[in-house]
Formats: sequence, C-alpha cells, structure tokens
Amino acid sequence: MSKSRGNALTLILVDEPAGLPCTVSHALIDRKLLEDAVCDVRCREGANLADIGYCVVGTPSDFRGRDRSVVDAIRAWAADKKFDAVVWTDLRSNFPEKSNPKAEFSVLAALAHIRRLDPNGKSKAAEYVWRAPVFVQTPLRAALQAEPWFEPPPPAPGAAAEPATQAPPQ
Repeated sequence: MSKSRGNALTLILVDEPAGLPCTVSHALIDRKLLEDAVCDVRCREGANLADIGYCVVGTPSDFRGRDRSVVDAIRAWAADKKFDAVVWTDLRSNFPEKSNPKAEFSVLAALAHIRRLDPNGKSKAAEYVWRAPVFVQTPLRAALQAEPWFEPPPPAPGAAAEPATQAPPQ
C-alpha cells in the first residue's frame, strides 16, 4: 500500500503465492558501479537499501532479493537481454499489516480494501491504474477495470486521446 497514493495498491506483485508473471517496463542505467545503480533506484523509489533487489548475471551468488525464484527469473531475463546486472524495487507486501480488517493479499481482499478507501484514496488508486502502461495486465487490474465506478474519465476537450494499445518494451 502506498502512503503517497492514499493507501492505493501497486499493480506489480513479485510474490510467489499471489503474484503472476507479467510484462513490466525497464530502463537502462548508465553507471559503471552496481552500487551506484542500486543507490539511484533507492533514491528514485524513496526506499531503504534493503528494499532494492539486484543480481549480477554472470555471478549466481551475487544478488539480493526476497524470493530466490524471482531473482533467478530476473537473472535469466537479463542474460537473454545481454545485461550485466539488474536492479529493481523489492518491497515486501505490507497488505496484511495495513488492510482493515487484517487479511492476506488476494484480489477479493484488495477490491474490498479499495472500496473502503476515502474518495481521495479511490481517486489516486484509479489514476494509478489508468496511467499504468496498457501492457501491465494483472488480475487486480482486470478486477478493478470491471468495477462500475472505475471507468476512466473522458479526455479533456481538445486533448489527444491515448493510444488504445502499447507494445511491451524490447
């Protein structure tokens, strides 16, 4: 749950029991030292160092991540892309502690949480999903988009419409 978005939820879950593989964006970082790239991501995310995962492609023992299967999947993807290393935000789920009533994450529990948000929180949750790239498809996003209150606002008069689809990054 994001404090800055009124307790809205993130779409991407790297969580073995609840998460599913999905397409995500990536950006190249022009740093010579892995430690500098880790610090760049930490600063961008406003996170603690322990919440930033990384792996070095050619060195299986050089990694930090909450879930070894996720690290291995990211390393395989990075090797295919011919990257030297990958750095990512590796936050643990805070849903069980922050949800009211306390619950393990599930799409149904997440929907119930979002329905209970105040209008500002609901607005921020909806805006976050509307602004996420189209290729980020998760069960939570699909469930939210099926909610009657969730229809995106029409474009402002004279504003260019967003493309209906977006190709995943290569």
